[in-house]
Amino acid sequence: MKILIVEDSPAQRLLYEDMLTDLGHEVHVVSNFTDAADRLISSLVFDLALIDTELNKTEPREYGFDLAPFCQRHNTPFIGMSLANAEIQWLGCGACGFLCKPFTPEALEAAIAKVAALPRLFKP
Repeated sequence: MKILIVEDSPAQRLLYEDMLTDLGHEVHVVSNFTDAADRLISSLVFDLALIDTELNKTEPREYGFDLAPFCQRHNTPFIGMSLANAEIQWLGCGACGFLCKPFTPEALEAAIAKVAALPRLFKP
């Protein structure tokens, strides 16, 4: 799968990139809302986006929830990630799943498998 990771923490980005690469996925990594939106509206098609909840903890604050319309417009399923329990908010904005940090490679693999099993409404 071609997966976009949207995570502001350099250590977390590297960890998730390593996990996904070890699982055999093609990984693209960005650290902020603007770069993520640009990637999602580009001609590059993603099979999945993993999006952190808080992308910028200083002003101006950026939230992963705000990327939901970009994902939906480009038929990209997405999974929300957070240290705190934000599952209801993520599912409410259309996420296919939620991962509470920290998570294991097995939990990540299971979440990806669930998304892979979902029918895509529109093929890119």
